[in-house]
Amino acid sequence: MKPYSPPQSGTETTLNTFKVYIGPIFAGALATVTIALCYFISVNNGTTGAWPKTDITHSARYPPAEYIFRIGIPVAMVILQQVWWVMWSWIHAESVRLGVSTGTENAFFILGVVGANLLIVASVLIQPGDMDWTLHTIGATGFFLCTFLAQLMATFKLKHLRKHDNTVTTDMSMRLKKHSVGYIFFVLLIDGLSGLGYFPFWPYLGNILEYTLTLLVLIWFISCSLDFKDRLVLNLVLKAPAQSTV
Repeated sequence: MKPYSPPQSGTETTLNTFKVYIGPIFAGALATVTIALCYFISVNNGTTGAWPKTDITHSARYPPAEYIFRIGIPVAMVILQQVWWVMWSWIHAESVRLGVSTGTENAFFILGVVGANLLIVASVLIQPGDMDWTLHTIGATGFFLCTFLAQLMATFKLKHLRKHDNTVTTDMSMRLKKHSVGYIFFVLLIDGLSGLGYFPFWPYLGNILEYTLTLLVLIWFISCSLDFKDRLVLNLVLKAPAQSTV
């Protein structure tokens, strides 16, 4: 490692470089491990039944799973907000380069960040005994709906950009994104019909759909690593102030 030397006046020095494709992989892995660990602990301790008799929330209601969930999920959501920012920056730059109208990326960025914060609220409300189920449900449901809309809009924007330049992203990334949002729409539709009482003989259908929906959302996010790899890096830059002429 080279010794650090301060930049000269009016120059810039790159202190470090971060490969942003690691972000969605790390966030997806952290969320997956958190959910799986909480499930294992709750089933092993007998606080919940085995899948599909339990959902993600009830698997995280009792210590120590409660504390693991309250740490793991918010941290993953904070990282995913950074992923949305990178997606916005990248797609906006590509839109400008290709002369494509901008604006869609602003909408999906806002929806993505709002969804992530809603899940943070929902996750910190989980606790044994009495809890605010109304606010928790609003937060969790809002996360899935906002995230689905954001992912759908980002997927269509990428598809549109590829009509102008097929090298914007990979075929594999587009296949994963298109299949993910397609299946998410189907799962949300079934969940809505289930809530209206159309599947009375499937008592655990909601739990199955919740885990399936979570998996599909994470697959979409992890596919972003294919977009970022060998394309995007974040540099930590130290800018030296210009010398004063006074």
